[in-house]
Amino acid sequence: MEFTDKLVERYTRRILGYAYTKTRDAYKAEDLSQEILLQLVGALQRHDNIDDLDGYVYSICQFTWAKSLRKAKQQSLTIGLDAAWDIAADTNVEKDVETKLLSDRLRHEIAYLAEAHRRITVMYYYDGLTGREIALKLGLPPGTIRWHLGVIRKKLQGGMEMTESPIYAPQRMNVGIHGNGNDDGTMGGTYLGDDLLADNIALACYGTPLTVEEIARKLTVAAPYIENNLKRLTRMDYVRVVDKNRYQTTFFISSPRNSLFAVKYALDNIAPYAKRIWDVFEQRFSRILGIGFIGADLDKNFVRWALLPYVVNSLIWGLPYSQIKRPKRADGSEHFCIADIVDDDYRATQSEFAPDVVQFEKDIFSNGIKSFGYNTQLRGWQVENRFTKKDAGLHWRNFDDPDLAKIEHIANIQLGSTDTSGLDKLTIAKYIEDGYVEMRDNKPRLLIPYFNAIQSTELFEIFAEIRHDELGNDFFVPYMEGFAELFEREIPTFLSKEVREFHKYNEISPTMPVLMSLYNQGLLQRPTKDEAPRLATFVWRGKG
Repeated sequence: MEFTDKLVERYTRRILGYAYTKTRDAYKAEDLSQEILLQLVGALQRHDNIDDLDGYVYSICQFTWAKSLRKAKQQSLTIGLDAAWDIAADTNVEKDVETKLLSDRLRHEIAYLAEAHRRITVMYYYDGLTGREIALKLGLPPGTIRWHLGVIRKKLQGGMEMTESPIYAPQRMNVGIHGNGNDDGTMGGTYLGDDLLADNIALACYGTPLTVEEIARKLTVAAPYIENNLKRLTRMDYVRVVDKNRYQTTFFISSPRNSLFAVKYALDNIAPYAKRIWDVFEQRFSRILGIGFIGADLDKNFVRWALLPYVVNSLIWGLPYSQIKRPKRADGSEHFCIADIVDDDYRATQSEFAPDVVQFEKDIFSNGIKSFGYNTQLRGWQVENRFTKKDAGLHWRNFDDPDLAKIEHIANIQLGSTDTSGLDKLTIAKYIEDGYVEMRDNKPRLLIPYFNAIQSTELFEIFAEIRHDELGNDFFVPYMEGFAELFEREIPTFLSKEVREFHKYNEISPTMPVLMSLYNQGLLQRPTKDEAPRLATFVWRGKG
């Protein structure tokens, strides 16, 4: 490299400033600056290329300053630890810099080593233990330690000689589940989607199995952090061990292209299915309202939004591919991971799919279906959709299993079969704030459909009539088989048969495409601002 006028202009003022901060004397600063520049010119002439020139110049400044201190030991000065590197030795400045950089790089490479090799490296090179002493400490034969040390030297040498890879840019994923909770009704192990490092480990291992060291180097993260996350990931079977020491992700990660691929199929094919469901539902809608449930007097469009998703979803129950066995997780839950990569730029820059496909994807954007009160007689059903979300992110509304009993209690108050003593005013206020309840004549009144045991029996008899007698149990078979045939080639073959089978049929549920197709056809209307927070929700009590 040449010390050109451009480099002089770039660094002279910085070097002088550095020298002044060390000496606090203008004349001494000029002398130190000249010495630094001389050292720098000589160093640059001996190198063809330096990746981090700013860092290299700063190191030359540090070691030239240290060398000047060695020549004037009689001066009483306080210096920082970084400037005191090997200060007692009268060594060449450039050699000092290269030694320091080499040492820093070596520590960097050691951080990438897996746990066992890190321990052996520290004991041998830093603690000064012999191979035999390390063998005694670890309870291994000395020959094994010698073999490990040979492997370690090759790894460190390879890492030091390889060209630095670009800095890894972390990716974000949205992650949900399809399945059942554990015995506590929770999903304690599903931290994916909330832990950026865990997400990126899964992305790194998606495809070719990697060792801990390879993952650490790929993500530019020290191995101990990788190992801690891998323990959790393998325990939940989100990542599996391959060939004893390599790791591979076990769940399907959908790319933005995968998503638009599925959406295009839905947009091209769902309209006739949606219209047929609408027709048979409308033929029975008056009978449903005639059941007399709480909420039957609400806006008819709002009631349709509450009940139609259940009808649509019931049409895929019992089909062979809806019964694919879900993986058993260590926390007791049984579920498939539903994961997709967040890439805000892809849709704006891609040219493969038409704008109407991108728009339909936005329309069916959903956090899915939530079924409450699993294995109980008091049940609830709620669908998140584009009208219920508060922002651009996925979320669940503030409504869960404990709310069901309170909702039923409010229903009984409305019917006059009980009083408000069982609920405090703060509880009622919460449901008013969330949009599920209003006050009328000093009494709470439900703003969502609620069916008692007798009414729910009649409702589900009508639903069964739609499903079995009118549309048939195989109504969605042509739609789903057509999609599976096309999407199967999009799913990597390293994933298990169960995972591939599940995703080729379930990558896009027909529920939201049907609802938004009905909306686009002008059959379902846009909910009001007041209706949106409680949209697509209903509660019922089954037979005791």
